[in-house]
Amino acid sequence: MVVATSADRGFRATAKKIRAAITPRTIAILMGYPSNPTGVVMQEEDLAKRAVILQGFSKTYAMTGWRVGYAAGPQPVIEAMSKVHEHVVMSAPTPGQVAAMAALEDGDEEAERMRRSYDRRRQIAMRELQAIGLPFPQPGGHSRSFPAWYPPA
Repeated sequence: MVVATSADRGFRATAKKIRAAITPRTIAILMGYPSNPTGVVMQEEDLAKRAVILQGFSKTYAMTGWRVGYAAGPQPVIEAMSKVHEHVVMSAPTPGQVAAMAALEDGDEEAERMRRSYDRRRQIAMRELQAIGLPFPQPGGHSRSFPAWYPPA
């Protein structure tokens, strides 16, 4: 089921709308952010510290196609996910694991250079949209891909 968003709330889903969409058959809620085409990101208050963040290396470290990622969240949830994961996925390919480690150890400078470059383009696009009078939410996807306020306490 899709939960509609609106411009008046910056295209962020509200807890009320999400609750209304939950049925007895609901086992998980997937919220893809930053959301295309708006670039809107979830805020800490939207997640109320009950979320699992799934993250990959594709965007931040330009590792598209390597299929390496991780999950961060409350320990009981991650433990349950791990039980399923170990029976479904063998492991990330070894070259991808090595590349991910290199990205984590030495890739922040390059990732930041790319982020600044993308942010310059974002600023240009926003300026041009404003110039023609098109209303839009300011994209929040320009920050680091992993929120500074996460993981939850």
